[in-house]
Amino acid sequence: MRRLFEPSPLKIGLIVGIIMCFVVIWNPPLVNMLESQLTDVRFKIRGYIEPGPEVAIVAIDEKSVDALGQWPLPREAMAKLVNKLAELGVITIAFDVVFAESGTSSRKDALNMVSDSAAKLGIDKNILNTLLSEIEHIATPDEQFAEALQNSEAGIMGFFFHDNLDNLKHLSLEKIQSDLLEIAPTRYPNPEIAPNADLNFLMEFKGVESSLPLLMENAISGGFLNIEPDADGTLRRFPLIAKAGGNYYAPLFLQALAHFLEEPSPDFEASAYGIKSVRLGDLDIPVDLKAKFLINYYGPGRTFPHYSLIDVIEDRIPQELLDSRIVFIGATGKGLTDLRPTPFDGLSPGVEIHTTIVDNILHSRYLIEPVWYHSFTLVLLILFSLLLSLVLPRVNNLVGVLFALTLLLGYIYANQYIFNQGILTNVIYPSLQIVLVFSAIKAHDYFKQSSKTRFIQSAFGQYLSPEIIKKLIQDPDNLRLGGSEERLTAFFSDVASFSSFSEKMTPSELVDLLNEYLTAMSEIIIKYDGTIDKYEGDAIIAFFGAPVQTPEHATKACLASLEMQEKLVQMRIDWEARGKPEVQVRIGINTGQMVVGNMGSKMRMDYTIMGDSVNLASRLEGVNKIYGTQLMISQFTHEDVAENVETRELDQIRVVGKNEPITIYEVLAPKGKLSPERTEGMNLFAEGLKLYRQQKFEEAVVLFKKVLEILPADGPAKAYIPRCEAYQKEPPPKDWDGVYQMTSK
Repeated sequence: MRRLFEPSPLKIGLIVGIIMCFVVIWNPPLVNMLESQLTDVRFKIRGYIEPGPEVAIVAIDEKSVDALGQWPLPREAMAKLVNKLAELGVITIAFDVVFAESGTSSRKDALNMVSDSAAKLGIDKNILNTLLSEIEHIATPDEQFAEALQNSEAGIMGFFFHDNLDNLKHLSLEKIQSDLLEIAPTRYPNPEIAPNADLNFLMEFKGVESSLPLLMENAISGGFLNIEPDADGTLRRFPLIAKAGGNYYAPLFLQALAHFLEEPSPDFEASAYGIKSVRLGDLDIPVDLKAKFLINYYGPGRTFPHYSLIDVIEDRIPQELLDSRIVFIGATGKGLTDLRPTPFDGLSPGVEIHTTIVDNILHSRYLIEPVWYHSFTLVLLILFSLLLSLVLPRVNNLVGVLFALTLLLGYIYANQYIFNQGILTNVIYPSLQIVLVFSAIKAHDYFKQSSKTRFIQSAFGQYLSPEIIKKLIQDPDNLRLGGSEERLTAFFSDVASFSSFSEKMTPSELVDLLNEYLTAMSEIIIKYDGTIDKYEGDAIIAFFGAPVQTPEHATKACLASLEMQEKLVQMRIDWEARGKPEVQVRIGINTGQMVVGNMGSKMRMDYTIMGDSVNLASRLEGVNKIYGTQLMISQFTHEDVAENVETRELDQIRVVGKNEPITIYEVLAPKGKLSPERTEGMNLFAEGLKLYRQQKFEEAVVLFKKVLEILPADGPAKAYIPRCEAYQKEPPPKDWDGVYQMTSK
């Protein structure tokens, strides 16, 4: 049960994935807005798309306003514009402008003004009647505009809905209702709405601000201009259905496109789940369930051709630029207010949004949010969780970072590629998932590593070198808990005659001396990457080659032992000056297979070594007493260190309990550091040992004595002289193999 709740990369990845799935279902507004802004970035990365030739813009720009001298522009100018566009062969003329008020004084006002002036001037009544009759037959600017619309059979008027009647306080309720009835012919004619369909998500309005009835009556149709920008003000989706006065209406561009394509009015179908489709003849226009069209922007402002209104009126635009086009008329000047934020521009003329959508539909260049958008996102979250959870624990940190980064950048690239093909998929949730799962797993690894680090430091800090501690922390797998068989070098040291001089000291003095000695010796062992197993009174048990494997562990053990003996020489001088006893230390070293690991009970464990090779090192430490040496190694260690330290062969011995003889050596100095006197003495000793094994005991004694003449304190030479003399008196048996039999451990 405990293991079930123990954290693991797989469990962490799945938990993060499941949490993220709930976040996706919730879809917080802040994240949704960030995703929308990243969609804008994808537009910019994708870059400019060349629009088709069918759509153009006649711009009500500063140039036109300056030339005509007023804003709003005079209706005479609008009439001339419509006539000129019809003359140039434009198929559809869509007005992204509302002409809600009369452009000039009414005919009645003109007649009253003339009558008043004639009375004051005393003009003959017959002349006045003739003049008034002529005035009654002159078309007003609004009538000229309406006539131009009627003659062109191409005009599509725009209108604005109002959801707050406070904006229409100047109108009576009857007028509001009358205006709604005025635009009723432009509604969706035959929407198919399921009985259980709930369309409360649609924009619903209470009033409308449309162009003059005279203009609406002479236009082909009309459409709304209302938009629903996102929370950050950018328009990314355009609603294709709005509700007002119990009817459903289409936007201006959709009505204009229906006329351009010679299709009947658009219509839609709604099911219980939302808007199923918006149709334009046989063409299904992709919308989401809320009837919103995802705009596929092509580029920054002026992506579509702009022609100044005054240039069109004054016949400065060649016919081939507008012939057979669908033309949108709208304000583009910065001071004319109709500017909207888009993904490419901070502010862009609103009329370009209409032209962009029309081109999207004409050329089927849609940006589609597929029906599997959310399901695909959820699948990716789980997939990325599993992938990272399975890979990261099996690779090192660098490879893990590179893998996660490759996965992240790869997904972003794939997302952008799919976006360029016109399919919108979520970028932020899967990307965030990669980052979160990676961070969570690495945080778990960090805390786990910290725990291992604390364990290693507490378990080994007192008897391992800082360098080995560092290596263990970097790669804890070097620490094989429980025990494993390794080829290591065991080290045993003991203070000679410890019992005799300890009796002459007080307990406090003895503890101080031992602490001083053990500290100095331990520092040297750790310096050479040795591991201190334990202290047994004055004895030090250590080993080299674990927990971090080092091929040169035997050499390090020998060099550490030599430095320990050198340190003891210095310490003895200090102790003698302080009246302390002389301390001599014997060291035994053996290399071989042994078991190493944490051994003991669940309540207490020690990192230690066990085995025959360990026991042999302990025996060799004691054998030093027989040969008068301080640093003895076995033949197994000698095989590893012969090229790194100076040694001399001492003897072949058979330890208690073993039949196989072992060759033992004394370590003298690092390679090349032996003095000429000692070198000469060692050569003589080797010759004496050779004679000894040939049973030429008398000649061997001569050579051993020569060794003492050069090195008076040489323990091995002193040990062999009485042994040779004893063999002279009582020769060894005929089957003697030269091996010295140890009689005690």
